Amino acid sequence: MTEPHDADSFASRLLRQEDSLKPERYQEHRMQLEQQLARAERNVEITKWVVVAALLASVVGMYVAGSRVLGSPDPFDKDATALAVFFGALNIIGVIVLYLGLASYFSRFTPRVRRLREDLQNESIRELRRDVAELRQLLEKHNP
Repeated sequence: MTEPHDADSFASRLLRQEDSLKPERYQEHRMQLEQQLARAERNVEITKWVVVAALLASVVGMYVAGSRVLGSPDPFDKDATALAVFFGALNIIGVIVLYLGLASYFSRFTPRVRRLREDLQNESIRELRRDVAELRQLLEKHNP
């Protein structure tokens, strides 16, 4: 059987191997992760507002074009007006942007934010491990 002292030295060697990034490079890497996370969160927020605006535009376009208050939204109809055609087109474009925005939000932006948060959390754990290794080294020096 191994003695506890041997296990500690083995663990110390393993923790020293974990020191893959130097403190300067680590800070730079962490800062880049934080910037990427901030950018991804901004993209999520912008996408939310684009989806809300597209929803409002499509509802207004649908209401005005469907009620035929301003004329027919069909450009080939004899009752068509430029304003009614505009609101019909606004409805169609709003629906397209709405679906594209929702798809981007749920398939692209939200998973990226989640992944970046996990990466940042992993970096924090790596930093804690490095600090624990340094503390163990200090304790080994003071308590032979």
